[in-house]
Amino acid sequence: NVPYWMKSNGLTSQDWAVITQYIQVLKPLKEATSRLKGRGASGRFGVIHKVIPTFEAILKAYENLSEQYGSVDFNEADAPE
Repeated sequence: NVPYWMKSNGLTSQDWAVITQYIQVLKPLKEATSRLKGRGASGRFGVIHKVIPTFEAILKAYENLSEQYGSVDFNEADAPE
């Protein structure tokens, strides 16, 4: 009982490439969420000291992705989504 989308005729290699790109774009947010979700010993303000470094890490990650995709012509058929 394999879901239809997991079968060889369910998703194309292009579909998997797009999914991989989405994962790459969302990864910094997942890491930031994991970093900030814990509660510190001092109570509800336990992770406030991690907010700015985490935000800077997210910003840097998206700046790097922006540079990576900066020269892409998105009007081409084989351009990333």
